[in-house]
Amino acid sequence: MPIGSGMIRFMVKVEGKAAHGAQKWLGVSAFEKALTIHSALMKLEERRMRTKKHHLFRVYPKFPALNVGIVRSGTTPYTTPDAAILEGRYSVSPVETIDEAKKEFESQVITAAKKDPWMKHVHPTIVWSQIGQGLFPPFEISTENPLVKSICKSLKKIIKKEPKVLGKLGATDASWLNTYGHTPTIIFGPGHIECSHTIDEYIHKNALITATKALAEFLVNWCICET
Repeated sequence: MPIGSGMIRFMVKVEGKAAHGAQKWLGVSAFEKALTIHSALMKLEERRMRTKKHHLFRVYPKFPALNVGIVRSGTTPYTTPDAAILEGRYSVSPVETIDEAKKEFESQVITAAKKDPWMKHVHPTIVWSQIGQGLFPPFEISTENPLVKSICKSLKKIIKKEPKVLGKLGATDASWLNTYGHTPTIIFGPGHIECSHTIDEYIHKNALITATKALAEFLVNWCICET
């Protein structure tokens, strides 16, 4: 994988107004307002799937993805919640910068808030992660780079067919090496992305053996060693 998506961890804080649950009309549910923001973010994801495409990610049904993984709101079932928090990860396509992705996200939240009679006055707050704390820039090196061509040649020798060159969905340390270390870096290894971060994450033994053989072949060729 000579290309990888970036990722930013985000937090959206929404304020409401507490009131007795039996008189909820006197309050403003921050949870319900957070649902409005969530709906706007899902529309943003749909739009970005059309406008931020990259051909090396074409095999994935959703790219770039926007996932809300944590929702927190309320402290008691008897009161309208006066605060709600949405936390998630926001994929950044290689065709854009981190700053461009942030601006599009912020614009979507602001636009949704302006349409709401409460949030147009009590604005949601967006908190972004920093480098080293959930921020990974996207990266890309050419498929014609000798590093890419060499690993493909080595793998082809082992599996007896043309390897597929794809983009990496999840964030990895390759972002740092490519972006800040100015060191061409690719991602190669066994396993399927569908298994990542699941309960039954695993790698088939044969896949591990195949990857090991391909890496050994690559190292021999790359270092121009005699066998």
